[in-house]
Amino acid sequence: ALGKSILAQLPAPEREDYLARHPLNDLTPHTVVDRRRLRDRLPAPDALAVDDEEYAVGVRCLAAPVTTADGVGSLGVVTSPASLRRDVPRQRLRSCASRVSRALSLG
Repeated sequence: ALGKSILAQLPAPEREDYLARHPLNDLTPHTVVDRRRLRDRLPAPDALAVDDEEYAVGVRCLAAPVTTADGVGSLGVVTSPASLRRDVPRQRLRSCASRVSRALSLG
């Protein structure tokens, strides 16, 4: 989810350059290794990204964008699939990412 969040925030030329230079490795049966499918699964630049056992079986991740004038980043939460389905603090994660963005912009 962290990678999806960061890729989604990049301008299209930078995103395409990154994808052209880095292979998509098949880590689990759920990993997206087709660039077109990955592009289709990227969230909106300001939305949360979800990794549904794509990096590791039994692990889910939720990530929120962190942006500054100098670049992009992401703040993520890693948990079990069951925990992410039950009670995901989505708004809290967005709020924290926004606070991190502001704090980095002030420095």
